[in-house]
Amino acid sequence: MFIGDLGEVKNIVEYMFWDSNVDWIIYRSDDGSTWTLHTFRSAGTGCTDGGDQHAGSFSARYIKVIRGTSAWCGDGNVIRMKISGNSATHTTAPTQIDGGANFWQWESFTDSKTTPANTSVSYRYRTSANGTDWTSWVGSIGSVTSRTGDDSNNPTKYRYLQIEATLSNTDGASTPTIDSYTIGYHTNQKPNAPTAMTAVVN
Repeated sequence: MFIGDLGEVKNIVEYMFWDSNVDWIIYRSDDGSTWTLHTFRSAGTGCTDGGDQHAGSFSARYIKVIRGTSAWCGDGNVIRMKISGNSATHTTAPTQIDGGANFWQWESFTDSKTTPANTSVSYRYRTSANGTDWTSWVGSIGSVTSRTGDDSNNPTKYRYLQIEATLSNTDGASTPTIDSYTIGYHTNQKPNAPTAMTAVVN
C-alpha cells in the first residue's frame, strides 16, 4: 500500500503507473481519514512494465494505492507512480516582505513571468501589523489594508505583506514560471514627506 500527501487539496489531471501487470485500487481523500474509491485498475495482459496512463480530473490531497489480488505476472510492486496536477501554489513567508518601522502604504505589484500556451499565473494578497494576525485575501494589491485608525494619531500600520501565487495549466503538462516580482510601497517618517520604496522577491 502507498499513501501520498500532496500538501493541500489539488486538482489532478493524470496519473501513471510503471507496472501495468497487476490490479491497483486507488482511493482519494481530502483529510487523510475519509477515503473515496476513485478507480479500480485491472491488470494488463503482458509481462512488460508499463507507462499505463490514466486521464480524468479529480481533486484530493491524499492518494492511497492498494495492490489488488490479481497479477498477470511479476511481483506487483509499484515501480513508479506519477501524478500530474494542473495547479501549484506558493505563498511568501509571513515576514518575508516587510515595509519596515516607517511603513505607510502598499502601492503596486509588478511581476516577471513566463506563461506558455495553456498556462496562467494569478495572485492574492493580504497584510498584517504583527506577522501573525492577517487580513482576508484580496485579488488586488490596491485593495489591501495598509493602515487603520487616525492617520494623524499613530495609526496601526500593516507593514507585512504576504503574496500567494497560483501557477496553473489546462493541459496537465505545460509549466508557467515566475522569475521575480517587485512591490512598491511608501514610508513616512516625520517630518519628511512620504518616500517611495521597492521590495524585490526572486
